Amino acid sequence: MKDLTNVEKERLLRLSKKFIKVHQDIFKIEDSIKSMQERSYKLIDELEKCRNSEKDFIRDLTQKYGSGSLDPLTLTWKKE
Repeated sequence: MKDLTNVEKERLLRLSKKFIKVHQDIFKIEDSIKSMQERSYKLIDELEKCRNSEKDFIRDLTQKYGSGSLDPLTLTWKKE
């Protein structure tokens, strides 16, 4: 059995520290990705709720004013 030299031991320590840091960084990135995916799912759900609210609103306007469309610039209902 041969003992490593001090230079070799230092080199091994640097390599070990680098490996640990890279591994930790990978875990951080994986956590960030998971967090972003969860946020994305919540936003998609929120968007779907907005779309449904918009459909309900247009349906209410159609029932009240008849067939037509909403002009978002003038905020008026244009009958067909």
